[in-house]
Amino acid sequence: MDLSGKSGGQILVTGGTGTLGRHVVQGLVERGRQVRVLSRRERPSGNDVTYLMGDLATGAGVREATSGADAIIHCASAKNGDVEATRTLVTAAASQDNLPHLVYISVVGVDGIRFGYFKTKLAAERVVAESGLPWTLQRATQFYDFVLSGAKSMTRFPLVPVPKDFLS
Repeated sequence: MDLSGKSGGQILVTGGTGTLGRHVVQGLVERGRQVRVLSRRERPSGNDVTYLMGDLATGAGVREATSGADAIIHCASAKNGDVEATRTLVTAAASQDNLPHLVYISVVGVDGIRFGYFKTKLAAERVVAESGLPWTLQRATQFYDFVLSGAKSMTRFPLVPVPKDFLS
């Protein structure tokens, strides 16, 4: 499925209000796409984006949100819940008459890093690959704004350790 063109059907974005997802939504809107965003909170919809309430952790509203979607871009991420959230999304999407193309956003190098977050991203990739849906894995590099927020949180201490040769 070509997600870059102006024509085409509905695209559902999970995590569409988050760090990555809001940029994905903006890019799709700029390309004239019909975008729906799954959100845990009620939000006002506009001309370009329809917000649908749902929760990947509980499954509430997820089947309804996937209904009619031609593609789903799964940007939602949780430290420990990626596998179950992805399984919830896959189950809902696979129950549709017309199977949507699922794009899962993962992390570059996830198959070589053994830390918890990366292990759950890799396990979620397997859920997508074994789903029976048409799918694409998109591995993106880490977001450095997380490093910035971590560094800012350390400013409450009298001393802040900084790696040698750290550029600000």
